[in-house]
Amino acid sequence: MSQFFQEIWSRKRVFLLFVPLTLLYSTSYFQRTAIPGQIFNQLQNDLSMDAVHVTYIGAAFIYIYSLSQLFIGYLVDRFGARRVVTLGGLLFCIGVISFPLLNNHSLVYVARMIAGIGAGTMYLSLLRESDRLFGRENYSVMIGVVFVCGYAGGLFGTLPFERLTAAFPWRNVLLAAGLLSCFFYIWFLIAYSTKDGKASSPAAVTKTSGLKETCRMFANIPLWLDVFCGTLNFSIYFVIQTVVGKKLLHDAAGMSSGGAAGVIFALTLVCMTVLMSSATLTRLCNNRRKPLMVFASTLEVINISVMCCALYFKLPSWVFIACFISFAIASGTLISFSLTAQELGSPGTMTRSAGFYNMTNYLGVVMLSPLVGWFLDKFGNPVTKEGVVIHSPDAYLKLFICLLILAVTGAIIVHFIPETRGKFQRQDQRS
Repeated sequence: MSQFFQEIWSRKRVFLLFVPLTLLYSTSYFQRTAIPGQIFNQLQNDLSMDAVHVTYIGAAFIYIYSLSQLFIGYLVDRFGARRVVTLGGLLFCIGVISFPLLNNHSLVYVARMIAGIGAGTMYLSLLRESDRLFGRENYSVMIGVVFVCGYAGGLFGTLPFERLTAAFPWRNVLLAAGLLSCFFYIWFLIAYSTKDGKASSPAAVTKTSGLKETCRMFANIPLWLDVFCGTLNFSIYFVIQTVVGKKLLHDAAGMSSGGAAGVIFALTLVCMTVLMSSATLTRLCNNRRKPLMVFASTLEVINISVMCCALYFKLPSWVFIACFISFAIASGTLISFSLTAQELGSPGTMTRSAGFYNMTNYLGVVMLSPLVGWFLDKFGNPVTKEGVVIHSPDAYLKLFICLLILAVTGAIIVHFIPETRGKFQRQDQRS
């Protein structure tokens, strides 16, 4: 690892570019994590929404975010990170500033969609810039840093955000977060106006045949297997973290709002730690990806099985907490799926492959989030206590039984994904 630190130190000047883009990405992750899960009850009451329509607020952001990923991946491959984030960051800032100022349901959804498409430009641009600025040999570790910084924003979107919205109006807190995003965006514009920043223009980007290479990517069966398993694991964790986890702990485990938010905070912190550790571990293990992939899929089956038992037998709250922490551990190793998705293609389509993987990840979230709301409204027998809607454990149990069937399928399929060992499996096809 000493060689790694020497290489990074020799490129310390490029951190002036890496830092503002990473911080901007972190604020976008905050938006994904904080809304709607941490203010679920406030949104229900303040905007007069039922559970399904509250989940649509999160889905509006994630839906456009996910669908844009493949196209944005092509734009980053073709035009470079600077130009893509310049436009995307502006859209993101407009969306996050306008959301807390609105009351109309349709306009609320539109604001979240605008923020979602802007946020979609940041992650893929960071992938391309990590490769350009630090080299492929350091890529897995730097991507670990990117994930940790993103999850740091998500971490602030759990207990700190819940406590702030308990002390101040949720609209004011989100408006302040939006202004912070604007500050990071301006910092990014200044940093990328330098010579090093302009180097990410099209001249530095590999030119590949867009249609031909994209078709080759879609015909890659191992990529589809990787995408399915990674999406399944990510969707379950993300929905627990951002949509239903806090409410499940409150409704089924009998925890207070602050205590439940504290668990989500700890869950995110554990995931951050495991992310950085797993990224470093892949480097130390000669860039082997598959062991972590098998571990994540197996642990997911175990976690969901225990959750079903906890809900059916009404086990103590510490069992639910242990399961949540285990979900975070499994999610922390998902970086191996993302790296494999990029390496199953060619260097020139790296960002497109990452965009395809990221797109399916969040499409999975989009499909699962309304399903959660439907289960709660259909089977939850909701009752109102002290102004808060409470759902029965039976709805959560039915949901996790469905998830268990999917998780077992993923745990079988993961064994058929090839090991890439940090190397691209294909070469670019020139036009």
